[in-house]
Amino acid sequence: MIAVLQLDGADVGLLGRMLGEGRLPVLASLTGRGRRVELDSPAADLAASSLQTLYTGLEPGEHGHYYPFQWVGAEGRIRLAGDIDFPRPLWEAASLAGRRVLVLDPYESSAAPAVANGVTVSGVGYRERVVMPTRAAPAAAGRRARRAAGRAPKVNETFGLATAAELRTLREALLTAPGRTAAAAVEALAPGGWDLAWIGLSAGHIAGHQLRDLGLLESAGLRIGAGVRAELETALADVYAATDAAIGRICEALPADAQTIVVSPLGMDHNSSRADLLPGMLDAVLRGGVPERPGVSGLWRLRAAVPARLRSAVAAAIPDRAALAITSRLETRGIDQRAEAFALPADGTGLIRLNLRGREARGTVEPGAADELCARIEAGLRTFADIGGGPSVTRVVRAGDVFPGPRSDLLPDLIVGWTDTETVTLEGVASPELGEVRRHGAASGRVGNHPERSDAWAIVAPGAVDAEELRSVADVAAAIAGALDLRQPGAAR
Repeated sequence: MIAVLQLDGADVGLLGRMLGEGRLPVLASLTGRGRRVELDSPAADLAASSLQTLYTGLEPGEHGHYYPFQWVGAEGRIRLAGDIDFPRPLWEAASLAGRRVLVLDPYESSAAPAVANGVTVSGVGYRERVVMPTRAAPAAAGRRARRAAGRAPKVNETFGLATAAELRTLREALLTAPGRTAAAAVEALAPGGWDLAWIGLSAGHIAGHQLRDLGLLESAGLRIGAGVRAELETALADVYAATDAAIGRICEALPADAQTIVVSPLGMDHNSSRADLLPGMLDAVLRGGVPERPGVSGLWRLRAAVPARLRSAVAAAIPDRAALAITSRLETRGIDQRAEAFALPADGTGLIRLNLRGREARGTVEPGAADELCARIEAGLRTFADIGGGPSVTRVVRAGDVFPGPRSDLLPDLIVGWTDTETVTLEGVASPELGEVRRHGAASGRVGNHPERSDAWAIVAPGAVDAEELRSVADVAAAIAGALDLRQPGAAR
């Protein structure tokens, strides 16, 4: 049996400090008995793509997944990634090949459960409408998981400024999430007979976004009581410690001959994204200057105008599918399909799509003019600097060059890399040639985000999968497929 324990968005700096202080004894023990390897990852350019690369063994140009809300050029609209036909994950290929699989809480898996030989359940540790919906196949497996773990709290992430009280509630939910997933895993593992277990422990991912530090609260002048401050200042480390304990419980329930692989396909650090400013920056480049009334993406405008608490309450009052459909429509309305290019929904690196004739529903740019347009966009974006700081943009690369493949046409055309400085208090950016683009509201409200570097790693215990084979995130699925005598990972549809 192979057991994959997936951590997500792990801050390697904090993990290293906690390991050195003896605060993560289970991870330390696993590392001592096995081998820790650093992995190349698509996360440096497309953070969300790294998850699908881990699940399928395919690179972004082969699977085409880059964000929970994706542009569909032929339809001229944003769609929820889960409604798009992507290659299926490794565990489904294993199931179709007759292996018994157990899948719990896979983070941001766009695939609806479709396991023929085993169980897959999400929403056990916590529930989040985008990245961790409540799903189960078969349905009875979901009921068993909920009996073992208890009802998972909702931790729906709403972009914008959260209060200290809201962050405290989030902390409590995420602290207990790893234990709930572990309880469900222990119950499910008890009968034995599994060939592959894939168990997600991703509370640290959301905690890394929201609970990394108090910088945004402090800059907004929000009151933080002494007791709440003490809890929030250690919240991320506390969630990591709870995750370590959950890994220990799961490992104790595994068969003696099971091989354990702990993997994190992307990292976490301070938030350096300026993606919310990119629509205005790109508009200025294409127009030759910031207009008197600069436009803002429809959803970013709404986020700035309506407090996060109110938007969260409205979303909670309607079914999750309805809330996601509204988000997709708002994202679509924020895109000017008459323009030569437009910014796509993003919260990390900036993403740009060229409005190519013959590919886009309302294409305006001849394919032969793409190179000149890309050069003009890059030159213009590089003129912007942070207000009160240095250059905003470090690179503009073509996604198809970085990630070639049969599905690269689903990816953005351009990826914009940002200077690695903290931006949660950034007022905006300015270009001496094109003008000033001001930030509206608190942007995503995330104090932590995925850095533009790999920071992916795996701890591999001795067994059928050889740590020497792992060089990239994609190699994990390939190595497991080989150990289970499966055909090429990603082949399941």
